[in-house]
Amino acid sequence: MHHEIHEPLGAAQPQPKSSTTGCAFKRSLRCLYHRDLFRQYLFELKVLWKDFKAFACGITARVHQSALDLAQAAGRPYHYLRSSNISKEDWIRDLVTRDPVRQGLIAVLSCVEAGRTFKVYGNRQTQKLELRLESSRCLHLYFYIQYPRWGLVHLRLQTWYPFLIHIFLSGCVCEPEKLTQELSPVAVRQRLLVTHGTLDPLIPFAEVRGQVNTLKTARLRIEWREFVKAHTIIEPELEVIRAFVQAGFVAATPA
Repeated sequence: MHHEIHEPLGAAQPQPKSSTTGCAFKRSLRCLYHRDLFRQYLFELKVLWKDFKAFACGITARVHQSALDLAQAAGRPYHYLRSSNISKEDWIRDLVTRDPVRQGLIAVLSCVEAGRTFKVYGNRQTQKLELRLESSRCLHLYFYIQYPRWGLVHLRLQTWYPFLIHIFLSGCVCEPEKLTQELSPVAVRQRLLVTHGTLDPLIPFAEVRGQVNTLKTARLRIEWREFVKAHTIIEPELEVIRAFVQAGFVAATPA
């Protein structure tokens, strides 16, 4: 599903990072990214520099174990991916095809990927230990969840300090009837493109088509295109998206 929305349809919302299948929100505990504040945080916990690695690894182990416990309690798989190049979406798509989930946790995936984390180093000049925030590689957890109204949602959690979180929402429209009553004044002037696969195992095709029709009744300028495909992007769909974007540039260019 692809959306090009130039203005919010309803009330103001946090601005997400757009993607071809929905949107993504990034959240973090900002105080844990500031070195001085993080030092104060460790001081309050009475964690010495020399003990930081053991302390941090202990927290990471607890986070990881909680993910394992969550998957086990839900009766859903936990799977470690040996490479960050393996498509997590393809893995989940294959799983859902074999084992459909209408609601709840689909699976928990884990993979070692790049991230920023704190490490303690010795400074030869000062003869003291120092705390540094630097790029590294660490374990990340992916929680894939199927919501009846929102479709596929997944959360990416870095298991090392400072525990960066990404939340990815699908392109499903939540409560379209209510949304049509909260349209911003400029919403009806926007151009929107929605593409969807008739064979999508993750986001119900018929439900999304009904949502789009509901939004169209509110005079939203939605171009709906459907393709015989699963939860992926194919070349004919890219051509439609490309033409839609180019048309937008042409319309915005002064004569």
